[in-house]
Amino acid sequence: QVVATLSPDLVLAIDNAPALCVVAGPVAAIARYQQQLEAQQIPCRRIKTSHAFHSPLMACVLEPWRQQLSQIELKPPQIPWVSNLTGTWITPAQATDPDYWVQHLRQPVQFRSGLQTLSDSQALLLEVGPGQTLTTLGRQHSALKTTPIIPSLRHPRDAQAELACLLSAVGQLWLANVSINWQGFYAHEQRRRVPLPTYPFERQRYWVEAQPFENIAPPKLQKKPDLADWFYLPSWRRSHLSPAMQAISSETSWLLFVDGTSLGQEIVQQLPAPLITVKPGANFECLDEHTFTVNPHRPEDYRALLNALGDERPTQILHSWSLTATAADFAEIQAQGCQSLLYLTQALAQCGWHHALQLTVLTSGVFKVTGIETLRLAHTTLLGPCTVIPQEYRQITSRVVDWDVALNDSVPLKGLLAELATVDAEPVVAYRHGLRWVQQFDPMPLPETAPEPTLLRQRGIYFITGGLGNIGLTLAASLAPWRAKIALLSRRGLPDRAQWSTYLERTPADPICDKIRQIQAIETAGAEVLILAADVADLPQLQAAIAQTEAHFGPLNGVIHAAGAGGEQAFRMIAETGSAELNQQFQAKVVGLQNLAQALHGKSLDFSLLCSSLASVLGGLGFAAYSAANYFMDAFAQQQSKILSFPWMSINWDGWRFQPDEHPALGQTMADFALTPAEGSAVWQRLFAYVAMPQVIVSTGDLKARQQQWQPAEVKSPHQAGTPRPQYDRPDLTSDYQAPATSLEQAVAEIWQSFLGISPIGINDSFFELGGHSLLATQIMVHLRQQFQVDIPLRCLFDTPTVAGLAQAIVDYQIANQPAADAITALPRFKSSEIQQLLDQIDQISESEVDELLHQFSQLQTLM
Repeated sequence: QVVATLSPDLVLAIDNAPALCVVAGPVAAIARYQQQLEAQQIPCRRIKTSHAFHSPLMACVLEPWRQQLSQIELKPPQIPWVSNLTGTWITPAQATDPDYWVQHLRQPVQFRSGLQTLSDSQALLLEVGPGQTLTTLGRQHSALKTTPIIPSLRHPRDAQAELACLLSAVGQLWLANVSINWQGFYAHEQRRRVPLPTYPFERQRYWVEAQPFENIAPPKLQKKPDLADWFYLPSWRRSHLSPAMQAISSETSWLLFVDGTSLGQEIVQQLPAPLITVKPGANFECLDEHTFTVNPHRPEDYRALLNALGDERPTQILHSWSLTATAADFAEIQAQGCQSLLYLTQALAQCGWHHALQLTVLTSGVFKVTGIETLRLAHTTLLGPCTVIPQEYRQITSRVVDWDVALNDSVPLKGLLAELATVDAEPVVAYRHGLRWVQQFDPMPLPETAPEPTLLRQRGIYFITGGLGNIGLTLAASLAPWRAKIALLSRRGLPDRAQWSTYLERTPADPICDKIRQIQAIETAGAEVLILAADVADLPQLQAAIAQTEAHFGPLNGVIHAAGAGGEQAFRMIAETGSAELNQQFQAKVVGLQNLAQALHGKSLDFSLLCSSLASVLGGLGFAAYSAANYFMDAFAQQQSKILSFPWMSINWDGWRFQPDEHPALGQTMADFALTPAEGSAVWQRLFAYVAMPQVIVSTGDLKARQQQWQPAEVKSPHQAGTPRPQYDRPDLTSDYQAPATSLEQAVAEIWQSFLGISPIGINDSFFELGGHSLLATQIMVHLRQQFQVDIPLRCLFDTPTVAGLAQAIVDYQIANQPAADAITALPRFKSSEIQQLLDQIDQISESEVDELLHQFSQLQTLM
């Protein structure tokens, strides 16, 4: 709006806030503009300054300034900061370019855009320097309403001492959980330690009630400070079932998914009745009272099956369709394995099966235990749902029992009955030659070493799929000191190099420009980079890209497979996951990986590294399909390392953090453990300095403790558990307290209160601001589903994390799942004021709609 009012000799110099900016130009033009604003009664004032900075009047000093800067060695910043020139994060290429600093003197200051960039993070803003101008500007930014903004020195008109203001700032930072260097703070003073509470005096009681020793929570998990402790190797240990194992009760009811093979029939015969068996077929069909068929490709068949059972609801489910499946088609294997488990889980929730369930999945040859097995790679994807199902549906516990059917070993069937009768058995068990093995992950410390020996070589030629992604570019940058020749492959590629300069000038904030700058920085550091566009899921395209790389650079020395569907595409709750979502994840990590192996056939490489994920170890809410694809990658690397002369390595990376989290409440725990690009590069260098392993897990926190967080357990509210949880007063929140208005909202609020230990809870209070986390979310959703008999997905709590939001989701579900004749009775009770408000809007509605609305209102009034 300001720019539109400026004469040709005036420019916008500084954009500070939505209603506060600075205009620069000749003195006479400024004076005329000031008169114009005052005539319009728009507040303004002249700024006392020596020059019209950030305007064309600085043109005479730009070239001398550029010459001076060219004589200085500029280095990339070690700490990220937001540029006033672009309003976004500085890049190494910008910071080391003299022209950037020349433009900084000439172009407008984008302070408001910089604040917007910071508002997307969980930043805490500290103003360093005299006065509180920046603090004032920050508080005018609506997106920073809840962001702490702390000045370090007093306002010029403030009478308090500077030291008092500085100490107050230190205290506020400490309260905001900022780490303070107290040794430095007291370096020149002698203090005597006095114990004080670790919170301010808020006049609220926070007494810690005595708890039984076994109920004491373990220490909070956090990132390990030593990078050497981040590495783990998968392994197996011999194990025996408890000798006190009991026989399977004949009263236990079973739902068995078996095929028509003799092994399936033997399983049915050895389990005591009552049994319900389900076989794969062309359609849903009831063969007899206890035998059914379903089409594995049709989710509605699973719902029809559970509805046909009526009140007969087994507590044990045994799924063995993948045990002897011989289909060669990958899609058919998924239909009877990974996809079948997803559809079954969806049907259980949709049909109201919210009671405690034990899901046992029988597999064959999906784990390399002894090292001599031939893995059935297509079947490994079902491990994804097995890991995530009990995380999203806490009433379901799952276990995987694997043995090699090719061994014709009859002993495991006896062992299977023992497994099924054992309570709290390990979640992953394998049988080989009658011996029972349990999976574990052993720490493998990797201390920092010299660069040699390593699998990397000077001027080596490396091919990176997903090369323009964040991880691909980070790994490429770490190859630059080796003066490597790097081919970066992505589906879309980049504009032609001849257009880069123009592109950077016209659209500096475009994400593509950031990738261009990163590539320029990689090349400046000594690497040669070739940009290629191809889809790894298209074999001819991939083969052509590799051929082009070798024609340009020479024979490949190593390959890094970092392609994949990440971000929001990787996050899909089980309730939202079907064949399309599975295929989306499988394109790069399954089809693309198979294509890569075929394209590399016959080549002699130093290594082929696969970027897998910690999701195939820990799972995670919304990661059923994503972890399934990564399980395939891990198994594929193990299989390839067995049959090829050069190593294939699958690295299960912990999360990465390249920019502030767009959904901080959803994944705060993941963000706490995430690797920075610098840490990722250090991990990468250490991996290549040691003997290559087929699979290495990278977990920045204690892996065993993180696994135990997700171990299935019976979900009980604090009241059901016997010892009521202490209730604390509602803390100060960003939203004002609003009491529940309906019995439904009151019931939801009481469930929240019982789990969070806070009372009262308002209908607009944020679950995450109250201290909620993903584990509490799953427990709360179990109780909501059981109490109200609704299948609302876990994502509802993340999308609308309030009591009001969940109550509305319950109402919406009940209306959508009731017959039309009953829908009107399920509508909420309207107050007279609400009806009048709706009636007042009739004037804006067409005449054809008025009669219908009045008819609906008359029905609503009869319900009041």
